[in-house]
Amino acid sequence: MAEAGFECFLVLQGAIGLMILSAEGEVDQQETISASGPIRGVEVAAGQFHTLVALEYDSVIFELKQGPYVPCQDKDFLRNFPQEGTPEAEQQERRWRDRFIQAGYQNREASTAQPTQPTPAITRLHP
Repeated sequence: MAEAGFECFLVLQGAIGLMILSAEGEVDQQETISASGPIRGVEVAAGQFHTLVALEYDSVIFELKQGPYVPCQDKDFLRNFPQEGTPEAEQQERRWRDRFIQAGYQNREASTAQPTQPTPAITRLHP
């Protein structure tokens, strides 16, 4: 994994599912981040494998990365994951999105999902 600092994600519109992954690709933690709250943003600690899935069609996020920005070191992908743009990657994305639905995410009007307990990997940002 490239040396990287923290990353911050703020949801400006819609909702996003954030997953913190182990080095083996297992989901260690997941968090729903939504423009309507209760969690509107998170800071992901340095060195954490993570991924995001849009939970609403109109989702918009603001991402902040600790600098300096080095484009060739921007992304680290786990070896056992499918390449972006492949049918296998689309299936993986659907499985990840389904995790949030199974955890109780419905939509911004009807969501009753309770936030998980924060860990050192995630710092919640409240308004």
